[in-house]
Amino acid sequence: MQVLCLCFLAVFLNRPTLSAQQEAYPFNFTYLSKDNGLPHNFCHTALRDQRGFLWFGTQDGLARYDGVRFKIYPYLDDSTGLSAPTVLDLDEDADGKLWVATVGGGLNRFDPVTGDFTWYQNDPRDSTTLPGNDLTNLLIDPDGSIWVGGLSSGLSRLDPATGRFQNYALAQNLTTAEDRLKRNSVTDIAADINDPGVLWLAANDGIFRFRKIDGHLEHFPTETPCNDVLADTPGVVWVATDGGGIALMNKKSGQWQFFPPLPDAWARRNLSTNLIADISRKSTHEFWVASLDLGFGIFDLKTKAYRFFNAQSKLLAGQTNQSANGLYRDPNGLLWIFNHKKTGSACWGRPAMCSTTRRSHPTAVKARQ
Repeated sequence: MQVLCLCFLAVFLNRPTLSAQQEAYPFNFTYLSKDNGLPHNFCHTALRDQRGFLWFGTQDGLARYDGVRFKIYPYLDDSTGLSAPTVLDLDEDADGKLWVATVGGGLNRFDPVTGDFTWYQNDPRDSTTLPGNDLTNLLIDPDGSIWVGGLSSGLSRLDPATGRFQNYALAQNLTTAEDRLKRNSVTDIAADINDPGVLWLAANDGIFRFRKIDGHLEHFPTETPCNDVLADTPGVVWVATDGGGIALMNKKSGQWQFFPPLPDAWARRNLSTNLIADISRKSTHEFWVASLDLGFGIFDLKTKAYRFFNAQSKLLAGQTNQSANGLYRDPNGLLWIFNHKKTGSACWGRPAMCSTTRRSHPTAVKARQ
């Protein structure tokens, strides 16, 4: 089924690039929120499925959007619904089944045709189950395996045929909850486009290169927590960090280079700003950026400059928040932006389309590449 998409046709204006400065949006937004039927205004993730439906994972359930109305799949404590209300990530397998990462309820498989949920949760007596039920993200491997990142529980691989997990800790001999949170949490999983045998993991103490064939982990530490990882460029990995802005890590040398929107704060190692939650490729030298403290914008690698957009659009009248904590680029080219302090989701468009994923209220965008 082909879904309608609420969007305004708009283009980016050719304005000078300003480092970490705020500009009015050069396009209009349309939002999706509770007023439109979304179960919660805090949206973490989105997915457009094979049939054209849009799915949103929120703080209070899973929602399917057909371009007109929402159908809600709430948390139900009886295995007929979601295993927990908060959905942090979504993916779809080759059979059209949705895989859902929840906080507190483990992993769910959902059949959108039958409406049936299957739960995969921790059993302390069984080492082939999830090591924990607080999940942050997931990735479906080309071989059908489901890779899952957990809060304080490392990385796990599910074989859907057997229902069994193989678990990989990022660090050993962690005796306190604080240590497990800091050193054994996976905040993002990305495939290496140039090496199909490798996954890259974002973590609270750097990033990891994970070799799928034998489970070998190589740690590339950094002083900043890492939120998102993108391995689409030969020789380097791009990382969204808390405190250092966007970072580049050289795969061979392990050296880091940081591109903070506010260089003075980074020079003082003030990690309470320069908070980049998510990045998405816009062009060979540009990234879409979701920042918790500066909002939505673009980073230009050629100029090493950021351009952030504020809430002065006429459709955002009265909205003063400038926080964005996730992006999702759907197959139709829409860029959905999540903003946990605003009510909803905005959509804009261009004649040919745009960008990526995660964490808060949905805002969709079509933009010039």
